[in-house]
Amino acid sequence: SDYFHKHLKLLAWPHEPAFTEPRLTMNGKDSKLYHYILPSFFKLIHHLHSKGRDFSVIFRTYGLDAPNVLECLSLTMSGNHPSFPNPLPLQVNLTQGRIVREDDRIQLETYKDDGFCTNIFTSERAAYDMFNKVHGACAFKDDFSFWQQNDYHYTAGKPFWVDFQDRDVHHIIFD
Repeated sequence: SDYFHKHLKLLAWPHEPAFTEPRLTMNGKDSKLYHYILPSFFKLIHHLHSKGRDFSVIFRTYGLDAPNVLECLSLTMSGNHPSFPNPLPLQVNLTQGRIVREDDRIQLETYKDDGFCTNIFTSERAAYDMFNKVHGACAFKDDFSFWQQNDYHYTAGKPFWVDFQDRDVHHIIFD
């Protein structure tokens, strides 16, 4: 459709092939290069930083893409993107955590680079508080098997914790 092709063109990597950093791009089925992360996301990060906002970014996924997303973000925040050459001091945790679900139990796990579990959060309040303490960017792999075993019901999907009394924290979560 025209709509699809119009938007696919907007996602195309606009830089000359001489500057092809594989961690910033992905190959399409048409063998063309496309942005791995949309430029609008990086514009948001630069805007929040320029306004002096205190923020963190939490990526959530069922898939295997978190390490690539984190690497792309880290590279860009280091000033290694042709459209965003100015580095920003955004700490990027390259080791994803995971969320494990079983019946009514939810467990968040964080890891160090060497693969060892550093923290386990077993209550919803602890999960919310942990998200509040995130500095920079991180990612969590959600429990797809649990969602699938529960017939993709919304109550078995990705948990999202909100404290309506907390006016100080603004979570930015990308899925």
